[in-house]
Amino acid sequence: MSFIATVQNFARIPVQARTLYVIDVDETVLYFREVPPSYWDGEKSTDEALQAWKGIVRSCEPVPTDPIFLPAFLEQVVHLGSCVLFVTARDFDLSETTRAQLSKVGVNVPFGLVCTSGDRKGSLIKWLWKKYASRCDHIVFIDDLILNIEDVQHELPDAAVFLFNRH
Repeated sequence: MSFIATVQNFARIPVQARTLYVIDVDETVLYFREVPPSYWDGEKSTDEALQAWKGIVRSCEPVPTDPIFLPAFLEQVVHLGSCVLFVTARDFDLSETTRAQLSKVGVNVPFGLVCTSGDRKGSLIKWLWKKYASRCDHIVFIDDLILNIEDVQHELPDAAVFLFNRH
């Protein structure tokens, strides 16, 4: 199992050729001022909180977590011929909104987007890795939730994993 490195910006993540970079969206690439860090710990039911959160996502402006280093990081990744995939727990019905928001926060490189609709990320990323393995020798996973990091580590023990903490 690989070591979990905690980072607060994308400058701390090594860039290399022939690598698949799988990056979470919410709280890793962008966030919303209207959603406090303790949002999911509140008294609302999960369904109620999710519906309110979707309303925020659809109507509020996203804020980049790392406006200085993220664009440069992505440019370097693409320049070296590596691949970028964003994997989000958002529902598929938010995919176009998500693409537009990624563009607003400085994601201006070709990328793939996968919406998991709240499903665990580990097995999905393992499946994606099989699709990219002929083009990439390495996989890097970046997420703000330790649960997702551990899930990916379980499925792909050789993956380089980074826990993103913007606070």
